Amino acid sequence: MLDIHDGAIHLEAKDPNIGEIKDEIEIETLTNGAERVVKFNVRYLTEAIEAVSDEKVTMNIPSGMGGCVIRGARDKNYFAIVMPLRD
Repeated sequence: MLDIHDGAIHLEAKDPNIGEIKDEIEIETLTNGAERVVKFNVRYLTEAIEAVSDEKVTMNIPSGMGGCVIRGARDKNYFAIVMPLRD
């Protein structure tokens, strides 16, 4: 789960076989001031972000059930789309 507010992405992942993790990542900008909570398959999201060769990534996380577009901050040739999970 990604909980986006107060200039950070608050991450929470749970797996009955592995356990639970919580973390926080500071973000530079939050467009439209739109705070939101979105759930993703952590493996798909991690693989998409790890494939970026840049140090920074941009993530367009729409509200609703739209896909999250992930791009390298400088390398605009790479992009991935990760669809959110339904509740």
